[in-house]
Amino acid sequence: MIYGALNIPETDYPVLGIGATNLAISVFNGVIYGIIAWLIYSLIAGREKKDQTNVNVDVHVHEKEKEEPKTTQTS
Repeated sequence: MIYGALNIPETDYPVLGIGATNLAISVFNGVIYGIIAWLIYSLIAGREKKDQTNVNVDVHVHEKEKEEPKTTQTS
């Protein structure tokens, strides 16, 4: 319906064995339905993130005192 509202003239010119008009309508439908699916996914994913609780955890690591390197003297 949206493609028909654009008033694009139809053609029978074959593109890869498929009529150009049918190919254009197919690609147009794929893009439209892809955008709708993406919007639905984004709304569902956004709702799930709001239900989660963030917890901050601080981790402190204590290291033993390091030994000083031994020095050797040569004569």
